[in-house]
Amino acid sequence: GWMALAMALGNVAIYVPGVLWIHHVVAAGAFDPVKYASVWEQTLVWGLTPYLIGDAMKLALAALLLPAAWKLVGSARG
Repeated sequence: GWMALAMALGNVAIYVPGVLWIHHVVAAGAFDPVKYASVWEQTLVWGLTPYLIGDAMKLALAALLLPAAWKLVGSARG
């Protein structure tokens, strides 16, 4: 559980500056008012939502496999 939480917080640390940068780009002139209701909606569609499912799958897989990997490393060393 703690491993998954740490990985999720790491993802948040990566997402926040990336989403803020994309928001800056969209607000500076890439905003498409025909397709999106707001600058934030376009920002989230471009820079967050496409990655959530894949990152959630990677986090779940890593959280499941990492403890087993540590056991293998520990038994190989001992």
